[in-house]
Amino acid sequence: MDPASWAVLATKAVSVVKGAAAAWKTFAAAKPLLAGAIKIAAYATVSAAVASAAVKTPTGGGQQLEFKADPQAGYDTIVGRTAVGGFNILGYPSGSGRKKFDNAITNLFPVISGCGPIAGPIDVEMNTFACPYNNSTGQVTSGEYKDKMWVKTALGAVGASATALTAPAWPSGWDISFPEWTAAHKGQGFAHAWVSLWQEEGDKSWSSGIQPRFIARGALCYDPRFDSTYPGGSGPQRVNDQTTWAYSENGPIVALTHYIGWRHNGVLVGGAGLNPAFIDIPAFVAAANVAQVNGWTIGGTFNSLEDPWVVGKRMLAAVGCEPIASGALLSCIIHTPRTSVGTVTIDDVCGPFSIPSVKPMRDRINSVIPRCRLETHNWEVVSLKPVTVPQYVTDDGRLRQRELEYEMCQNAQQAAQLAAYDIVNAREFGPIALTLKPKWLGVQVGDAITLHLPEAGLNNQLVIVKSRQPNADTAEVILTVESETTSKHAFALGQTPNPPPTPGLTKPDYTTPPVPEVGVWAAEVGYAGSGSGTLPAITISGGLTETADVKDILVEYREVGTEEWIVWATVAKELKTITITGLKPLKQYEIAIRYRTAYGLGDRLIIATLTTGDLKVGDRDAQQVLTDIDLNAETLLAYLYDVQVLTDWVNARLFVDGQPVNAVVAEEIQTRIDAISALAQKLALVGVAINGNTAWKLNADIVYGDDDKLLVQSLTQLRADMDDFNGQYAEIISQLAVVVTPDAGAVATAVLQLDVNGRIASVKAINTGEASALRARFDVFQLEDTAGNPLFTAAGGKVTMPNVTVTGELQVDTIQPVQSGYDDVKLISQAQAFATVEYINDTNGNYCAPYTGYPSGRQRFVQMCELGNSAALDPGKRIRNGTRTFVVSGSASVDAYCSVWYQTYDPATSSWGAPVYVARGVDNASGVGNVTVPGGVDIVIPPNGSVRFYLSVNRGGLGSDAWDAATGNRSMENLNLLVTSVNF
Repeated sequence: MDPASWAVLATKAVSVVKGAAAAWKTFAAAKPLLAGAIKIAAYATVSAAVASAAVKTPTGGGQQLEFKADPQAGYDTIVGRTAVGGFNILGYPSGSGRKKFDNAITNLFPVISGCGPIAGPIDVEMNTFACPYNNSTGQVTSGEYKDKMWVKTALGAVGASATALTAPAWPSGWDISFPEWTAAHKGQGFAHAWVSLWQEEGDKSWSSGIQPRFIARGALCYDPRFDSTYPGGSGPQRVNDQTTWAYSENGPIVALTHYIGWRHNGVLVGGAGLNPAFIDIPAFVAAANVAQVNGWTIGGTFNSLEDPWVVGKRMLAAVGCEPIASGALLSCIIHTPRTSVGTVTIDDVCGPFSIPSVKPMRDRINSVIPRCRLETHNWEVVSLKPVTVPQYVTDDGRLRQRELEYEMCQNAQQAAQLAAYDIVNAREFGPIALTLKPKWLGVQVGDAITLHLPEAGLNNQLVIVKSRQPNADTAEVILTVESETTSKHAFALGQTPNPPPTPGLTKPDYTTPPVPEVGVWAAEVGYAGSGSGTLPAITISGGLTETADVKDILVEYREVGTEEWIVWATVAKELKTITITGLKPLKQYEIAIRYRTAYGLGDRLIIATLTTGDLKVGDRDAQQVLTDIDLNAETLLAYLYDVQVLTDWVNARLFVDGQPVNAVVAEEIQTRIDAISALAQKLALVGVAINGNTAWKLNADIVYGDDDKLLVQSLTQLRADMDDFNGQYAEIISQLAVVVTPDAGAVATAVLQLDVNGRIASVKAINTGEASALRARFDVFQLEDTAGNPLFTAAGGKVTMPNVTVTGELQVDTIQPVQSGYDDVKLISQAQAFATVEYINDTNGNYCAPYTGYPSGRQRFVQMCELGNSAALDPGKRIRNGTRTFVVSGSASVDAYCSVWYQTYDPATSSWGAPVYVARGVDNASGVGNVTVPGGVDIVIPPNGSVRFYLSVNRGGLGSDAWDAATGNRSMENLNLLVTSVNF
């Protein structure tokens, strides 16, 4: 306590208390209910309490809410927002000026908080009843104690802005004097109140006692993130100027301010009073950022008689943090994933080391009953539902449970997360003491390092440095570390249901190839090229942390939904960047890394699942519009539906002190209007809770508006949980919302989500006025006509439509050919053409072929079709067995028949082979007929080659079908040939 702040009050109060003894006895005899409720004894001031030789150490707990009149109790300082009972420094009865009601007014002067001025405002309750009041007149404007109680409050200003509280505006005609309180009683640096209680004869308003309660935002704090003189900071705050400090409920920021201390006129009035030069401020800033991301806050009080070190530990513990000594600096460590700054191998160790295998079983708890203070439970400390890890219970063979109180934590979800952290941290093993070479002198407390000491059972074990002891003579350093399991953070924060395995020492395995470490490799979507028309690609970057046993690296990928992994490349182990190209646009791919050693390939690590971008047109993706819609909508609506807040509200009504209420029907309407915003909220609940099983229906309607946004949301949630049946649950959430902001414009969304045991089906619609989208997530999606016949079915990664009519243009990226054999290969070209065949005798009496390169003789060739090229036919394949028919019609002046031939093309020699005869038809005096190719014809096509077929027309009666020249002067005139169909 700063004696200067209450010097005048201290002088006056001693004489007031002594002089008031007789008056108090008279008052107590006349008003026994009020006097008994207040229980005022002859006491001095806070200053006298601090100076007392017989000092009592406060015990916390319920004391925060007690209305204290004990000179040994010290005074409380509020941090964050919380409720306190106050410490009464002066009490005096006064008359009303009417003989019948002499001494009917009792004046109380409680200190609400030290280290002022506090942020405020200060709300007042009396015996749990809200007492809204006018701070100018002191009048309680409504409620149980209207016209029976007057209140005035002060935030504890200092300097020129500090003024003393004036008497309340009692009713006209009341002649009340209180000369002991003067304009000099400013109470600088102490938030305080003047409370006047009136009791008329026969009035039993105070028969239940006097228990005032003050709810306020507390002491102002220094936040380096808002200090432009601090590296990376921006703002007006300065560490040496308390007038620039601001309200904060961020635990590390409040703790930092506590260690710096609050001062009035250069005198320390609260906190530890450390020189900021001896505080590791960057560590507190880093912890503050983590606490802010996690949504962790603190609220509570500390007493002027408490040990500052203990107070700081309580503040930090409420946000999963602990104070530590880092050399000559006071630092802190918070629960958060950390990246290793280096790997310690046996070559780095220069002395003995000790390694415990695991923590003792008695310390490895698997269940915690968290306790915290909740505003929803009238600011009392309550026990929450136990946080239990069933896997650990199974591993340990029995339940090992503790009840832990998180004193300055005032949020149920936060307390549950801290309890989960206490459980998983109890599984970490340590301490491990290592003597390391000089290169490790730069490692600081709180850093993460990797221990790779297979001989000691530490195989790439991540650890956190808890302390360091440098040796000035040898330049060596002794590090004390504890194991750190990265996956525990996601579990403790509720981001994954799977608890991490209990860490411990491992037996070295030299034969199993290593698996890439999580976080060593990363992948990102990009483009192979630049400018318009570029194609999507994925770039992998990273590197091996230890390359001794690894020979090379395999890079693999596959499209999500397919089984087969594709090896993109085998690269040298020193390579740091690899780019995969040739990917499809807007497809989801899994990317994996594998290491190869002399013993073979190690297990695959999937480092990322990414969706490739669209084909770029200029600098904008085709899907960017819809993406922008989703991002804007999710950003604007994210805080409208706070699952935990609603869940806390429901649980507060289904459970009281951890016990089920059976059946509940509740409704709550809340409105809030201030200078810049307005909120209207209605919550309606119908629910039951029986033996830990719960079921409820919740309707939540929220309307909010300020200068930057207008928000309207309607939410309906149906949920049933059966904890005693393997945790089965089912839930339906329906959400309608509209948002209008100057920057993002107007957005309307509708969401329907069905969740059964974590399997989610949903429909989401979004409209921004410029574009809209409808998205559904189901195992099977089907449209039916009125008769129930399916028109469209999407299931198993496939879409089925029994009848499709395309009236416009149909674009298809790829049609996969049937690979069952060449029975089904589509002909590249089909000669279904009219040809006039005419043979002319040459001078030697031979029949001449009309096309250069065709065999001369009595046959005339018509090329029918050609199969092949590398895309259509595989090398070495054959045309399979079966009957092929060439339907040929035509007429001739003499009998004739048709034959089928083929040639193959070899790109290696750039030449066509000799024609090969396949089959012929029968003579037909009136024309030509069908040609049937018998089964069993093998046609071997050279690699990347082709095959083409010919139809020849032969003059009947000439004998052999060979390629030799015919004899005799015969001709085929006016032969008309039409190939009408080919069934091949």
